[in-house]
Parts: sequence; C-alpha cells; structure tokens
Amino acid sequence: FSLNNILNIYDKGQLNDPELRPTLKPVWGTFQGDYKRTGSRALDCPTKPVMNIQGSQTICQGDSIKLATSSNKNSTWVFNNIQSSISDTVTFAKQAGIYKRVSFNENGCNVYSSEFELLVKNSPEKPSVNTLGNTIVCEGTTVQLSSTASSSNTWFRDGSSTIRGTNQGFIADSTGKYYVKVTSSNGCTSNSDMVSVTINPNPSI
Repeated sequence: FSLNNILNIYDKGQLNDPELRPTLKPVWGTFQGDYKRTGSRALDCPTKPVMNIQGSQTICQGDSIKLATSSNKNSTWVFNNIQSSISDTVTFAKQAGIYKRVSFNENGCNVYSSEFELLVKNSPEKPSVNTLGNTIVCEGTTVQLSSTASSSNTWFRDGSSTIRGTNQGFIADSTGKYYVKVTSSNGCTSNSDMVSVTINPNPSI
C-alpha cells in the first residue's frame, strides 16, 4: 500500500479489516496520522468527533454561539490548538479564534473534528443616560434625558421594541423605564442602563 492508500483506509474507518490490521501501526495518532509496516497489530483510534455549530460565524463582542458534540468520553475542546480540560458536550464560544474537538484513547491516538473559526466584531462603548432635573415630576411636566453617545441613538421604554426617539436628547412625557441603544457601523449594539421616570397625576381640586 502507498501512504495515501493507508491514510484513505484509516480515514474511512476500515482498520478492523483483518487483512489490513497486521500490517499497519500508527507512528503519530492523529486523524492525519502517518503509518508504517511493522508486522504488528494496528492500534485502534477513536471515532472522529463531529462539532455542531449553532449560530453565526461572526458575532458581536459580548455575544456567544453554542458549540455541541456527541463525543464526551475521553474528549475535550481545543481552542487555538491548546487543548482544554473541558469535556462537556456543550460550550459557548465568545472569543475569536479556532475551535475544534479532540477524542483520544489509551493508545495515545488523538482524532480531531473539523475546525471552526469564530470572528468577533467590536461593539460600541456602552452609553449612559443623563437626566436634567428631577425624574419624578407632576402631570404636565416632562423629564429631559440625554445620551452620552453623540449619534446612532435609539430610545426605548419598558423593554418594548417600539422606538421612542432617535436623537441624542429625548423628552420623556410618561411614566416608565427608559434606555438608549447605540448602533455602530458594523451592526453591533450596546444598551445603557434603564432610567426610571415617574409622572404623578395632579391632585384633584
């Protein structure tokens, strides 16, 4: 057999063929492993792990994607070619880099999954909301709010998706919890903390 034939047989999982096993022995136990004729019995290697990617290849800073695999016995995650001690079948990737899964056995044979490269875009700086005057006022009075971001602001109230305003400044005329979202040119966003505004009804006369 040529080396390519041997590698093809190994990659297809045909090492259990009794006619082939006596002639092959791994020199280095990876799924691209090299083999030589020794007359000894071939060593068994684990099944190549499969990694399932649940999310986009490109995410915003602070977000994550789910990586899952069915291989959990003698199997861990590898990040930027550094093997971790994490054997959980599910992990959440946040850092940019190369992810893969490795399975190994007592024979010293390591089998790697296909690689996945995660790209991470920068998110804008988290904005703050400044208030002018009191945030608890009487009916007929408004509360002035202002974002620390000079542009790309979107105002919301009470977690609703309804856009209340898009300027740096905003006038709140009803009770609720307000926040501002800033969107950068790459599509990533950052939200401010919420600011409570209370507008009390005037007393009856």
